[in-house]
Amino acid sequence: MENIFLEEGAFIGRKTTDFAGGTLPFELRVSDSDWNKAQYLPTGEKQRGARGDRLNCVTQSNHNSYELQLNQMIADNTIRYGHLAWLDRNGYIDSNGKVNFSEKFNSILNKTAEYKGNWLYKVADDVRLNGLIPQSMLPEKIDEDWDTYYNPEQITPAMLKLGKEFLDWFELPYEWVDDTTINNLVKQLQHTPLQIVYANHAVAEIKNRGELMTYYDSYEPWVKNKTQSSARVFLKLIINQKIVLPEEIKIIKDTDSKAVGIWYAARNQEELITEAIEAGFPIPKKSDGSLDWDMFIQGLLTLNNKSMISEKIKGWLNREDAQIEEAPIPTEEVATPIEEAPIEEVPTPTEEVAIPIEEAPIEEAPIEEAPIERVPSFL
Repeated sequence: MENIFLEEGAFIGRKTTDFAGGTLPFELRVSDSDWNKAQYLPTGEKQRGARGDRLNCVTQSNHNSYELQLNQMIADNTIRYGHLAWLDRNGYIDSNGKVNFSEKFNSILNKTAEYKGNWLYKVADDVRLNGLIPQSMLPEKIDEDWDTYYNPEQITPAMLKLGKEFLDWFELPYEWVDDTTINNLVKQLQHTPLQIVYANHAVAEIKNRGELMTYYDSYEPWVKNKTQSSARVFLKLIINQKIVLPEEIKIIKDTDSKAVGIWYAARNQEELITEAIEAGFPIPKKSDGSLDWDMFIQGLLTLNNKSMISEKIKGWLNREDAQIEEAPIPTEEVATPIEEAPIEEVPTPTEEVAIPIEEAPIEEAPIEEAPIERVPSFL
């Protein structure tokens, strides 16, 4: 095709097997239903480059919803320490201190180029099956044309592997919101932002103000207002933290007393010495200056296999992923294809009645960096 962009975007439709509203557990995360807070808002990214529009508003708004949720967990200290450490260690937190995913990665995998736009459920399924990678791993370039931006050869095995690893830490279910009364929308916004479509454009609704809604866009200015009635469909994208028991940390008990503690393995000798010095241990050295291991080590410890978890913990978790199995390591990562499902098309009225829209002043969120608790090197 020619290296130009067409005027398409978000398509209406859903799978017949999709969850309807109220199927997934509700969780109160933002009590005032207001995600328009500087510490929650993601780093703004344009879907239109110097060579035209990429038509990936569905992917952009999908990512914005997940980024808003993770930023909220970090800002409100509800994210687990190990999860934050993993995100930080793998480059998911950008220079603004915000979680930032690669739109190009998922836009290629979900076939936005082929469709000249996309369905909300197809993009949600791609993310649920192939995961998310950091923006820094496959960044946007402002001067890319259509074929360059959507070139699938940019996707590497390392990217696919990290995307699947993301799914070891987070699950990404979704459901449609069919009850579009103001009261229910306000309630659902206490849990997550809402991915919505108006005029073939997908955005993330972040606040309901009765007749007006506030949404986060992929065009500047990022935060805008519009009449709530202009939204046609509502998809609730949820990101949940999975319970991950770290392999390098063990809960141990002294066989000769009632003492119980936490043991973890240092990654290297330098890290071990640093931690020992901070704890007040002397560092015995040999005449040649090397560490005297015989004097340094205070005792021996026999640990269970790293994949072994007690039956009590399995019962407490009561989760399918508590059944620990050693998964074979594939020689080459491949993207998980999205299963095509019958689409329940939303009927288009034969005559559209224009709704007068009173543009409300844009609420500019103050820019301030969200505090990020840095991860110690020994985790």
